[in-house]
Amino acid sequence: MQRLYSSSGDPGERPAVPAWVQPPQDELPVLLPIGEVLARTAGTVLAVSALEVYSTGVVIRVDSVLRRLGETAKDWSWILHGGFGRREDPPGDELHWRVVLAEGSTAEFGGFPHGRAWDEQPEGWSLSFANGGGGGGGDERYDQHHGLWLWPLPPEGPMELVAEWRERGILESRVTVDGAAILAAVPRVRSLWP
Repeated sequence: MQRLYSSSGDPGERPAVPAWVQPPQDELPVLLPIGEVLARTAGTVLAVSALEVYSTGVVIRVDSVLRRLGETAKDWSWILHGGFGRREDPPGDELHWRVVLAEGSTAEFGGFPHGRAWDEQPEGWSLSFANGGGGGGGDERYDQHHGLWLWPLPPEGPMELVAEWRERGILESRVTVDGAAILAAVPRVRSLWP
């Protein structure tokens, strides 16, 4: 159990955060640069900048650059939030991420909520938002940087990151990374407090 201290100074207890929810908070990951454009349209660029390898999984660092192409203020605001809000439109046009592993398994993420209780361990692999990230811009351009937490570690072989964002004109687009390189980096992960 992790200790949590209240404003009165009395310790309280809360359960530890499950491994599939976020990366270990006491590790310094190994950075594997990727630097690949995943998709490009007139108004959107999606890129994979790097992988952060932890002992239990991988954070996939993804970046997006958005240009406003005549959208209303309401639509532009919705787009800046990655399509994770809901409008009156039918679902399905929002930004959707998927990882395809070498042995054929997939892990998918298409917004909040991720479809199960926080403390319910997923079957197979899980893909969710990692802690951290951010963005900035204005009425005409917006840059976003965030991470996708893939748990557990992938198997050896090619791993594909797939993105689709139909509203922004992006059909299935893929970048392939080497699962063996990820596993080879695990022994170099360091504990922050040995």
